[in-house]
Amino acid sequence: MVLVEVTWVVRVSYGFDRATIAQTVRRLIDIDGVVAEDEPTVRRALDRYERGSAEFADYVILESSREASALPVLTFDERFAREADAQLVPRN
Repeated sequence: MVLVEVTWVVRVSYGFDRATIAQTVRRLIDIDGVVAEDEPTVRRALDRYERGSAEFADYVILESSREASALPVLTFDERFAREADAQLVPRN
């Protein structure tokens, strides 16, 4: 969750683009003594975030769900629903 917040802060406060944000987070988790929970999932989420249009949190959820064999991810976010393995919640 801390890394999700970091991506939001550097995007909103500093105006970093996706590539810069992804690079910054990768450099952060490469620092000795910094431990990222489920680092392989975080790195996959960063790769997707860098190329995608959804928020980093969405990609963390997507990659965590993939790891748990719990796809597709249902979402109310139309932009995120365009991603492979994400589906818009049907409106009744």
